[in-house]
Amino acid sequence: MALNIKIVHNDDNLEVVVTGSYDMREAINRFPLVLSVVRFTGVSKVLIDFRDLAGIPAATEKILYAFGIQEHYEDYISAGGHAIKVAYVGKEPTVSTFEPGLEVAQDTNMPFNLFTTIDEAYEWLGVNPA
Repeated sequence: MALNIKIVHNDDNLEVVVTGSYDMREAINRFPLVLSVVRFTGVSKVLIDFRDLAGIPAATEKILYAFGIQEHYEDYISAGGHAIKVAYVGKEPTVSTFEPGLEVAQDTNMPFNLFTTIDEAYEWLGVNPA
């Protein structure tokens, strides 16, 4: 099963629902699509819901994912993109094992965070869901 991504544009944010089977290269290579939609719509808040994603690997691969996302985000900013906040929402124990990747993001000043509930993610983003 491939990685499936559904992007919904709301008034002031994007909701990205990721399902299917995890593939690190594909996940990294699809992130620029999200950034393209951000640029097109002008939103600055993104919620990525990966609660129904299967086959999520161990911590090492998650750190590599974070470095890949960091590179795409830096390229996006360097090309004139505006700053965004990204909230990832997953299930335990997956979210806990993503913490090393989150540390990479925070050490490089990427405004990304991890949550186990949609409500927490929306609160951090400053979004009032309809």
